[in-house]
Amino acid sequence: MTKEPKLWEGNETVWHAWEPECDSCGRGESSLRGKKQLLSCSGCLVSKYCSKECQKKDWGEDHRNQCHLFEANKKLSSVFAKSLGPGTIKDPKLDWPSKLNEW
Repeated sequence: MTKEPKLWEGNETVWHAWEPECDSCGRGESSLRGKKQLLSCSGCLVSKYCSKECQKKDWGEDHRNQCHLFEANKKLSSVFAKSLGPGTIKDPKLDWPSKLNEW
């Protein structure tokens, strides 16, 4: 009789799959000492780092060319989300005359 493989053995939780990591060295957030979370890039708030050294290293290597794109994407997403909210043309609660007035 063959034994079925234990797919989840050692991975009883799926937290390790979504744990935030340093974008420069790949160090997981749970391995940080004295800190509770990774540092964020102040420009885009997308990239995460375990230390200032990793942030400087990544800026010189690659992030300098991507930061403004992440920032622009975040701003456009915010504008788009607001355009679909209550009181806008896309609001299903507004009748046609009200939508025309808003527009």
